[in-house]
Amino acid sequence: MSAQALARRRTGTGPDVVLVNGGMMTLSAWEPIAAQLDDRFRVLRFDLRGQLLSPGDPPRDLAGHATEVVALLDELGIESAHVIGVSFGALTALELAATHPGRVSSLLLLTAMDRVTETFRRDSDTMRSLLADVLAGGDRGAFYDRLLEGVYSEGFRRRESSALDARRAQIADLPPPWFAAVDQLLESIESFDLTPRLGSVRCPVEVVIAGADRVMERERALALATALNATVVTHPTAGHGLVIEEPDWVARVALDFLSRQETAAP
Repeated sequence: MSAQALARRRTGTGPDVVLVNGGMMTLSAWEPIAAQLDDRFRVLRFDLRGQLLSPGDPPRDLAGHATEVVALLDELGIESAHVIGVSFGALTALELAATHPGRVSSLLLLTAMDRVTETFRRDSDTMRSLLADVLAGGDRGAFYDRLLEGVYSEGFRRRESSALDARRAQIADLPPPWFAAVDQLLESIESFDLTPRLGSVRCPVEVVIAGADRVMERERALALATALNATVVTHPTAGHGLVIEEPDWVARVALDFLSRQETAAP
């Protein structure tokens, strides 16, 4: 484990549930969802290495992030947990379940796919180019504008335009190491391929697809679900930022999935 502990928050009582961030999230983004799980589960959310509250150079691959998650579970005395991951966090959760199967009771994977596609790689290259410009002293707004366009659905961007404009100013004030870490996180998955790992995942899995996701392609999300023998749930209109756009819907899906796992447990 890195010398500095990962920032975390743990609330609620009951079986353990671990929430794993998307690449540019911070743990507070889970609060509307965690608040609805707390009555029945003990919920852990944390920032991965390189994210806002866990500064430092992130691991160079998903295996390194999974190792840090295991260290966090060990630190907190969590033997096994239900794991909910979104985007980058879903990929990390898959790596965790494949390489440390005893630590994962079940997996709920939000906006994920099994391997990189040409579109994903092209978009990642664009984002990394914008980040390079930021780190060279260029316009931070161009990075944020591209991020919004790719992550959120058109309807959400229209409804929440004022809040998103305010967030633009907050992003502009973040220090250069945050942008450098985002670049490193993107680099770590620019050629990801989890297909060789999927046969090692033994726990129950549900894959959640966002109907307007422009980051993780539906075809590859369905291929992931097929390989894992997973159930599939789809939100018809949300973008890749599903957790932010529709937290109440995500909470209902999570509670339904977790309830089924607890009912099925011996």
